[in-house]
Amino acid sequence: MLATDESIPVASGPFSALTPSMRPQEFANLSVDSSEQSDGELDYNYDEFGFRIEEDDTLESSAAAQSNDSQQQQPTPFVEDPAERLKWTNFLELTYASFTKDTASSSASSLGGAAGAESISSASSFLSTSATVSAGSPATELPLKLPVTDKLKSMVRSGVPHSLRGPVWLRLSGALEKRRKSPVSYNEIVKESSQDTLATSKHIEKDLLRTLPSNVCFSHAYSTGVPRLRRILRALAWLYPEIGYCQGTGVVAATLLLLMEEEDAFWQMTTIIEDYLPACYYTSTLLGVQADQRVLRELLPECAPDIDALLREHDIELSLITLHWFLTLFAGVLPVRILLRVWDQFFCEGSIVLFQTTVAILKLHEAELKSLENTAEIFNCLSSAPTRIGDIDCLLEALNSRICLPINQSTVTALRGRFTAALMADEGGIISIHSVPNLPKQKLNKRQIARSRFVISSLLWGSESNGVGGPGSPEDQEKAKNVRQTELLVTLRDAIHQIGRHFKQHDAKHSNIVLQADYGLESHAQDLEHYVQV
Repeated sequence: MLATDESIPVASGPFSALTPSMRPQEFANLSVDSSEQSDGELDYNYDEFGFRIEEDDTLESSAAAQSNDSQQQQPTPFVEDPAERLKWTNFLELTYASFTKDTASSSASSLGGAAGAESISSASSFLSTSATVSAGSPATELPLKLPVTDKLKSMVRSGVPHSLRGPVWLRLSGALEKRRKSPVSYNEIVKESSQDTLATSKHIEKDLLRTLPSNVCFSHAYSTGVPRLRRILRALAWLYPEIGYCQGTGVVAATLLLLMEEEDAFWQMTTIIEDYLPACYYTSTLLGVQADQRVLRELLPECAPDIDALLREHDIELSLITLHWFLTLFAGVLPVRILLRVWDQFFCEGSIVLFQTTVAILKLHEAELKSLENTAEIFNCLSSAPTRIGDIDCLLEALNSRICLPINQSTVTALRGRFTAALMADEGGIISIHSVPNLPKQKLNKRQIARSRFVISSLLWGSESNGVGGPGSPEDQEKAKNVRQTELLVTLRDAIHQIGRHFKQHDAKHSNIVLQADYGLESHAQDLEHYVQV
């Protein structure tokens, strides 16, 4: 069977769903499947993920369970289904045995019967995410990224077994591939970030205990997750100077740490930032997530026309609510059990799942929203909608139904480009006079690490981030060259705008200058004469 000591599911109980190294040491000797107190140390007011269970919530759940009219489901123990795990392990073994079959057959004449055994050995190493794999070992023969097939999509939609979630996410997203192919390790990045004076360090320190305050792993300065989260956020801020630190990345990273080891969580974050979301998603302007809010409103009339009409009737700006949902990938918004199922699909199918999930949440509350007449009540209902979802199956059924059929990757990509351009043209909406803005580039600039007299040109090797070009065919190289030239022009345009706004604000005689570019021939007829006069 495909298993390691770290991945064997444990019994239900407080902290049982946490990755072993994150379980609080003060409760390490307590039996997680025991419902009795141990010397008064813990009265089991924590759930499987380490979140504090408030007494009021327990009383409300009890009252709801006793009510015949209540549609709220009683909380069920978070126990992994052995049959589902077996189905997944068999699927993964067959997938990797099939992959290694061609490789093994090429050397079958020399290996004889040992080829088949090596294939199974390779498949069994699936759960190993160690970066220190010796060359020529069976694990090096495995693909570092799971091929996304219809069968895999179907299984992911049914849910990834919790004990397999970390390894599956790493291979679904390509984070393991990014980690293995990087010539610099996470430890080196951490070392560089710890030696550098980051402008964002104070903001990171302030938010460490605010990120998941109700979780035992992040509730105190000495909690197990706090130093890990600090190192990851500082490493990301150092690696991506255009982003620095964004609160949205904090809650996503903290949630990943509940399920993954620190280094795995870091590479998963880099994959989310580079490959799943637009490059300007977490920059200071939040341009990417702003564009996504416009994309959502564009899709809503087709997916949920009644809700769209209701929002327009009451003049409710949906982005005031949903921008936070997108920025955190629903972490801290959806109940954690439901969040993990949504993330299963997110890492398999991409960022369109953010739009599908939002539409599904709205559709599940459509009847309630239509029954409300007061604008404030509608706004409050929308704000609390994710927290009131009790049945993950209902949400996923809506998410994967015909309701969300108009939401596909090509449509979302086209709309993102259109609305990003519109936001760029709206100077007052995206550019702050008192700060240097980040532009919607195709890829993020990453910091370099110097080794002796050599400079590593990129921290992460392989294809260019965000799907742009990369080493390979001449077509790819030409595409990357064109992208870089476009970025230079966009950067130049912004620099000119900043200079123009400076003089417009501080020099009265320039107060009437027009910053809108005019590319007509007539407007440039006197350019040479003006240049000579200057």
